[in-house]
Amino acid sequence: MSEAKRTPHAPQEPPAEGTRDEERDAKLAVERAAARLLRWGTIASIALVLGGLTLFLLRNADRLGDPDMLAAVRSPDHAFPKSVVEIARGVAALDGMAIILLGVMMLIATPILRVITSGMSFLRSGDRAFAAFALVVLVLLAIAFAAGGLREMA
Repeated sequence: MSEAKRTPHAPQEPPAEGTRDEERDAKLAVERAAARLLRWGTIASIALVLGGLTLFLLRNADRLGDPDMLAAVRSPDHAFPKSVVEIARGVAALDGMAIILLGVMMLIATPILRVITSGMSFLRSGDRAFAAFALVVLVLLAIAFAAGGLREMA
């Protein structure tokens, strides 16, 4: 009797070479997509911040030499967009400060979107452990945002 017939479980054969290549290619595709997301998200957010700053300076060119201008902008009474709805209204009205804040929001959202896309890719590829890690990171980010929002409201 041969050895393979006596053992209840025959040793598993290693995956075919093509399978390993496909898995590696799939992982590389996910990493490339994540890198593109980070790169273009950062570029877009920087463009928004610079465009908003340019618009703000152009609209306030007559006041740039005014020493009270900076104090007015930094004042808590300044009409500064403080919510997503106010930022959206400001962007629609081409308010430079609102466009700057949209760029900052995009800069914050870019790595969060990377975690989401990576987690979804891990789920699709069947890598539950890394998908769970991505979910934990998202939960921690949500807690941090909620805590920051609650502190801001107090």
